[in-house]
Amino acid sequence: MEEKYDIFISYRRKEGNGQSNVDKARSIYYELRARGYSVFFDFEECTDGYFSNKILPAIRTCNYFLLVLTKDALLRCSSKGDWVRREIEEAIRCGRKIIPVSPDGVFAGWPEDLPESLLPLAGEDGGLQVTTIHTDSSFKSDIGLLIDLRMGGGNKGKTVKKYLMSMGIPGALVVGGLLAFFLSREGSEIDAGAGIADTIVQDTTQVVPPQPVETVKPEPEKSVVEANQKKQKKERVKEDAVKSVKVEKEEPKVEAVGVKVAVPPVDEQIVACEANREKDQQANREFNRAKKLFNAGQYKRALEIFESLKRDGVSMDGLDVYIQTCRNNLKG
Repeated sequence: MEEKYDIFISYRRKEGNGQSNVDKARSIYYELRARGYSVFFDFEECTDGYFSNKILPAIRTCNYFLLVLTKDALLRCSSKGDWVRREIEEAIRCGRKIIPVSPDGVFAGWPEDLPESLLPLAGEDGGLQVTTIHTDSSFKSDIGLLIDLRMGGGNKGKTVKKYLMSMGIPGALVVGGLLAFFLSREGSEIDAGAGIADTIVQDTTQVVPPQPVETVKPEPEKSVVEANQKKQKKERVKEDAVKSVKVEKEEPKVEAVGVKVAVPPVDEQIVACEANREKDQQANREFNRAKKLFNAGQYKRALEIFESLKRDGVSMDGLDVYIQTCRNNLKG
């Protein structure tokens, strides 16, 4: 039975100058694993040398195909037997969601001589969006943005086993000892999905007795005043609600040669609603235009529009995340 993976990492092991890219891909692999994802990384999975028996089946079962675009990642894709090319072709054929990432922004854009089988990468409007991942102190936050923007957001739920493995041997021994201690007390069981900190807090609350709280009775005069103030406040709220619902309409009449002509009433609230609706539609159009520029890699122009919407007080889902991502990509 084929093992299923959340993410498949595709990368070029060596650049044209012989420089290895394994460490860059491995860093991404370990960070995604630490966040609870099952990840296929050939350097870890194909230790027996049988690449073809594991790589292509892993692509067929994964949800996301992470394409690491170093400087020379696509250099040898003109060869039909090139493994990076074969991996991308299999991902396209299986309809996997391809997510290109560029370590430190070294990828200069889709080459013009891409093989026909890889043209879906370039596509229209600049091709697939390439996300920059910096390998400095912002690495973890960049991975978080990648997950939020391209993979639906959030970390996969960890079992206790994965949690212990991610902590290394010393951490696993300490936490494993704590687990054994709590499991042995009064025959209680700990849910595998529960956090260690939650278990400790629950046990502590059973030991510390609740402290008595001294209640202070309000003075009679003060309670009467507060009751009157609350009553007046309720009456004002009620009056304001009635005023907001009631729409005053006037029907001015114009005298013309002894004939009275009734002028249709103007509902100022409807006019205001239409103006607000037009403003919201304009903001949506600007937001969508900025997202297209963002997907095309034109981060500077997209950032100008996003920041303009932010200054205008427009509230859009993901607006702050787009602004931060544009700034990070421009820094790269």
